[in-house]
Amino acid sequence: MLSIFKKKQDIVPLLEVLISDIKNKKILTLKNKPYKDNSFHAGRTALINLKEFLSDNPLFINDFTTDFLKGFGIFMNEKGLSMNSVTNNVKSLITLVDRLIIERRIIVDKDFKVPNINMPKEITTAVFTTEAEIDLLANMDLSLTEKLCRVRDVYVIQSYTGLRFSDVIKVVKSPRSYYKEQDGTAYFCLKSTKTEQDLFIPLKKIVVDILIRRNFKFGKSFTLHHYNRCLKELCKFAGINEPIVKYITIGGKRKEIHLEKWKMISSHTARRSFATNAYLKGVPTSFIRKITGHTTEESLLRYIRANNHEIALKSKEYDFFK
Repeated sequence: MLSIFKKKQDIVPLLEVLISDIKNKKILTLKNKPYKDNSFHAGRTALINLKEFLSDNPLFINDFTTDFLKGFGIFMNEKGLSMNSVTNNVKSLITLVDRLIIERRIIVDKDFKVPNINMPKEITTAVFTTEAEIDLLANMDLSLTEKLCRVRDVYVIQSYTGLRFSDVIKVVKSPRSYYKEQDGTAYFCLKSTKTEQDLFIPLKKIVVDILIRRNFKFGKSFTLHHYNRCLKELCKFAGINEPIVKYITIGGKRKEIHLEKWKMISSHTARRSFATNAYLKGVPTSFIRKITGHTTEESLLRYIRANNHEIALKSKEYDFFK
């Protein structure tokens, strides 16, 4: 039986216990499933920033208002956090307080509502790897470095299937379990770890060739951190060093950071590359969404990272522009 606390109790210690219970899976999501690691880390980060903002002062539930959240946002902005980090911290804190009430760990007045606040979100500078760059990686001689060869092969598979890291790692642990053939076409058939969506993904020849070359065996698994670190090493070695200007709002000021492209490549780049390259090749967005899991065309188009020049080249295929 969960304890019920008084309204005038400081909710910060209650949030600390809540975060611990989420980590230890004592509290599940409203769908009765364990919270993802990134949800735990986001909540913990929000709580760390909240405690710094409060400076050892208590926070009572009736003081948790829109004005309080605005002040919290201003504090993080002045601290030098990026616009998106500020927004994510505020949203995570709202979610945690809402869960406190749902779990009846704090009593609130009947008319009390957890405040909602519209926070700005900026589209981040993100890259995708072109098909030419993916082919460059696929054809690199890595025979002496099995570690990099394995990471390279997984990245190529990701780039042509759109699988999230959690799903591609599941697939390469036991490829034959998810590999199907029908009417001469090879597929991966699986249930998405994150969304539980049933996925049926047709496989390009290059993906099938990798599976056959490896005899459907990829060796021991690896962490996301290891994967991303090796990807950057691979892409740097391959000469994927196009200059990129990254725009980000930090501390309320718009800044530009100059980077070589390989520094911005990660597991998620592969998924974005799948969506962008498929779009540029004329694959219907409705089909791409079935694989990526985007619920609306608008969200998919925000995700795709084709620039105006690439879209202009694609437009040449249409009679209107001929």
